[in-house]
Amino acid sequence: MEQFENFGQYFQHHRKILGVNKSEAGRRIGISAQYVNDIEEKNLIPSEEKIEIMVALFEMDEKTAFRLANKMPIRVYKKALEEYLKED
Repeated sequence: MEQFENFGQYFQHHRKILGVNKSEAGRRIGISAQYVNDIEEKNLIPSEEKIEIMVALFEMDEKTAFRLANKMPIRVYKKALEEYLKED
């Protein structure tokens, strides 16, 4: 299993495996090619919503992607928030 230092490396790895260039990746995700470049080269972390799209489109492992991004899926966050806000 390959080790990745950050989300950008992980995404780039999966994008390249699928043979998708940055422009096409951006079109599929709904972001610019420059933003894709910034994710990969500057380790810019996209929103949880965009990460979920990227995971689905680029066959990434969800837990690995969110761990490397230091975020959590929206559905997990919502569930945790509901639990936290429950009255005792």
